[in-house]
Amino acid sequence: MRKELPVGAKFAIPLLFLIIGFNIPMFLRLFMDTENTSFLSTTVKIVFLSLVMFVLIPRVIGIPSKENPEHNLSRIGLTKRQVSWTSIVLGIGLGVISLSFMLFGSAVTGGYAFDIGRLELSHVYFSLVPGVFEEVVFRGYLMIVAIAFFKSIKKAAIFQIVIFTLSHMKDFSGWGIVDMITVGIIAIAFTYVVFKTGHLYTAIVFHFIHDAFLFVVQKANGLESFIDHLAFYAFVWLGMVVIVVVTRYAVGKWDIGSPMLYVQDE
Repeated sequence: MRKELPVGAKFAIPLLFLIIGFNIPMFLRLFMDTENTSFLSTTVKIVFLSLVMFVLIPRVIGIPSKENPEHNLSRIGLTKRQVSWTSIVLGIGLGVISLSFMLFGSAVTGGYAFDIGRLELSHVYFSLVPGVFEEVVFRGYLMIVAIAFFKSIKKAAIFQIVIFTLSHMKDFSGWGIVDMITVGIIAIAFTYVVFKTGHLYTAIVFHFIHDAFLFVVQKANGLESFIDHLAFYAFVWLGMVVIVVVTRYAVGKWDIGSPMLYVQDE
């Protein structure tokens, strides 16, 4: 029998490979004499991250212990029995709510109207990486291991949300800080969805739709002033509040997964 890895190693080893995976575009640009590597880098990234998340971590590292792959996947809410049509419909609905509030914010602050012509299939494809793997990494693997480390769901959630927010940090300008706050609020909504449903599928669909259609509901050239920027994001924040309320109501009314994903680790 192989010796169980310490919690620190369970953090460090997969995160090292994940850092490599998310930086694949940078590595490819070092070796390829072309500027158009987006599709290739995204495809390589998807394959690499799939191997890390669904082979390396479940079978080699363990989530959070050395068990069979089916057990480990169920620990992060990714087995077939944890998904249903209602969970997918809820994810689509939450994505639509998020985009709708962004559209309202754009219309109020910048006069922007819905423009389906701005939708590019390439962006939809690129959104697979954050939509799927950010949920698996942050709300799945990182939450489970953080709970084992902190012995508290609340502390683990705060840790995961902070790490997720910092990983999306752009700069320390006024707009950059507003963006960080917004990412943190969105992360709270993602975490709540996973906590209430007991699986990742609803959050994955919600996250994917949110990212894939972002540019359809935002003003093309950004916002004119800090006040407009803040007002726009106020709509985004309000949308996340509505999403939390809708999720709580839907899980109470529909048969969506098993809301014991995190509770059993407390």
